[in-house]
Amino acid sequence: MAKNTVKNGKTSIQKRPSLDQLDIFGEASLFDVDPRLEEYMKEKQKTLRWINAAKFKQSGGFNSKGWNPVRVGDIPEAILAAASSGFGTADGFIMRNDMMLAYKSDEAASKHRNQLKVRADLASNRTKEYAANIKQGLSEYGSVIEGYEENEE
Repeated sequence: MAKNTVKNGKTSIQKRPSLDQLDIFGEASLFDVDPRLEEYMKEKQKTLRWINAAKFKQSGGFNSKGWNPVRVGDIPEAILAAASSGFGTADGFIMRNDMMLAYKSDEAASKHRNQLKVRADLASNRTKEYAANIKQGLSEYGSVIEGYEENEE
């Protein structure tokens, strides 16, 4: 790695390593899921994701996006032992700090991703359209809006 430049006690941002390069937790990230558990859930056509456990409990065991917690009893013992080694389970769920492992069917997860993409595309198009309308409006009136020069006295 190149030598960092220090100015006024601050290190240059361009020279800092990214979080991926830091490898804070050793070889595995805190939120890596054991490959055996991932494979087991893929066979059942389920997509995995971490959700906030506190919000899940506050909402009475309901996730507004449709994610269901992975219950310890639903996983074969051999896979569970590997998946929870070093981190553990709590309240019958696989936990990492304040996050719990959850699943959704592959079909529902794909549908949700598509809905998010459509929403993002619509927002982007609206912003582009708004900017184009402003640009067009300014070009129609030139650099000064009609009537504005009369108020400059």
